[in-house]
Amino acid sequence: MVACHSLYEGNDQEAQVEEEGIVPPAVTAIQESSTPTPKSVLETDGDGKGTIYWKPADEINVFYGTTSTHYTSQNTENATSAVFKTTDVIGISEGSSTNIWGLYPYDENATCDGSSVTTTLPATQYGVPGTFDDDLFITLAHNTSTALEFFNVCGGIKFSLSRDDITSITFRGNNNEDIAGDISLDFVDDLPNASVTSGVKTITITPKTGATFAAGQYYYIVIRPITLSNGFTMTFETDSEIGTFNYSSSAITIKRSIFGKKDEIDSYAEFVAQQQRNVIYYTSTDGSVVSPSTFNPFDDPVEKFDATIVSNTYTDDMGVITFDNDITEVRRFAFYSSSIHTPNKLQSIILPDGVKTIGECVFTNCTTLQTVVLPKSLTTIGAEAFYYCTNLQSLTLPKGLTDIGPTAFYRCTSLQSIDLPDGITSISARAFSTCTALQSINLPKGLTTIGAAAFYNCTSLQSIDLPESVTTLLVQSTFECCSSLQSISLPSGVTSVPPGCFYGCTSLQSVTLPGGITSIEQNLFDGCAALSSISIPEGVTTIGLRAFFGCASLQEITIPENVETIDRWAFKGCEKLHSVYVLAEEPPTPLNYDPERLWFEGTSSLLQIYVPAGSVDSYKAAPGWSDYADRIYAIQE
Repeated sequence: MVACHSLYEGNDQEAQVEEEGIVPPAVTAIQESSTPTPKSVLETDGDGKGTIYWKPADEINVFYGTTSTHYTSQNTENATSAVFKTTDVIGISEGSSTNIWGLYPYDENATCDGSSVTTTLPATQYGVPGTFDDDLFITLAHNTSTALEFFNVCGGIKFSLSRDDITSITFRGNNNEDIAGDISLDFVDDLPNASVTSGVKTITITPKTGATFAAGQYYYIVIRPITLSNGFTMTFETDSEIGTFNYSSSAITIKRSIFGKKDEIDSYAEFVAQQQRNVIYYTSTDGSVVSPSTFNPFDDPVEKFDATIVSNTYTDDMGVITFDNDITEVRRFAFYSSSIHTPNKLQSIILPDGVKTIGECVFTNCTTLQTVVLPKSLTTIGAEAFYYCTNLQSLTLPKGLTDIGPTAFYRCTSLQSIDLPDGITSISARAFSTCTALQSINLPKGLTTIGAAAFYNCTSLQSIDLPESVTTLLVQSTFECCSSLQSISLPSGVTSVPPGCFYGCTSLQSVTLPGGITSIEQNLFDGCAALSSISIPEGVTTIGLRAFFGCASLQEITIPENVETIDRWAFKGCEKLHSVYVLAEEPPTPLNYDPERLWFEGTSSLLQIYVPAGSVDSYKAAPGWSDYADRIYAIQE
């Protein structure tokens, strides 16, 4: 070990204790003794082993407890040990900490919680002949003093090339493992341990200088320690060709501090002509890469391949795709991407006139997609067509559109507004479910049906105007968890409002219910904490389970004379409810009576129940009502 420099060595000014803090002590750093030991500069000896050096002006993080300090090497030449100093000032208590962590390379965004360090292993790397790129290979140290021994965190692939025209190399595990990205580092059994906090599944390496890699030179791809359970694939690009080397005979383990060596690795790849730009290409589990010359990209890839699609690649660097094809249909899965696929970069797409149908799951999980231009000819959007397009910000639907399939825009969490054309007569189930940024939607005049959970969890939707043509709200949860919805009026033609329709609408203050409904279904207004008043239509005969549960602002309510049954906990948690007017001469009967689930449990202690004057005694004796006998009074004429 190299002797540690004390705080009080050097000039007097550096050692001076300042009013609000201290200048931390100098740090000495060495490399771990195992071989190989990649770090800042790697020089290859005659026998092929690597000698690792700290180089002048190397930078590291030193964490005193949780406080990060920026240190710089004071070396004037390459050496296996180095002295690091800083001009940063930290608090006295932190400066005296004995829990000291070191991180190379310096990362201004790195953090330490006292027991681990977080940093980023880049997914975009640069190749330097014979060594590592500056600030690429991560090392970690931990001690109770400022004498730090840095241990290598990562491993990877060391390779040479036979061609001198390769411009880019991409590496990925065949089971799409997380091989880079944000990582958390600590020590286990005195050796570094790396776990992923936000992973990246591909690493791209390009030449540091010049347009191409040099044949015969060794380069490094740095990967976090991991077992690639089905091997890996490397893709080599030139200006005119693309080659794929699929190493999948068995599991490959990337070991800490070890670099598997492969000479002329590109010679194992099969090269084909570089595919034309602005076209989608599919890669399947059988290794096929289909190009436009052999396959119409709008055919169904699942039917074509007899193998599972594992990636789709967009060759336009800006992620914008346009088509001049004479097509009428974009078939299912055409642009499908998911967490098990190579991440796509598609940001914008323009579909040509003539397209009438967008099939099922066409843009499912295209999480980078921001804008789509739809043609005037479009009539149908299939189920899950834009499912989970979390960055889709705007969309103009053509006037000729007549059908939108179930879950078509589910979890489009950036979509703020949308206008439905007049040709739409039905909104399918979950069509706009969890569009959490959706603030407004214009519904067509001819709309008749709104499907189950169509607007579920649209947490930014403040109001919605339902046209009088609407007659059917299907199943349940139509507006459930629309927590910003303040008011709504249901059209007069609606004869049934499904269970849980307004469940969790915590901002809902007023509702106009149509006169034709006969039941307040279970959970209908459950959790509507802002609802202060409501008029129950005269034709209602049943109030369901938890119908007004948690309506904490409701102060008064009238139960019409036709109500015959009331289910459990109908008004539980209505904290301010003080006046209930029941107009039926015969007491409504409890449905599924349970003495532990009473109608008015958790209501105001001042609650008073008013019933017809001639029925007071029968109410006080009736099941369910007898629990509140001391609160029942006659309605005053």
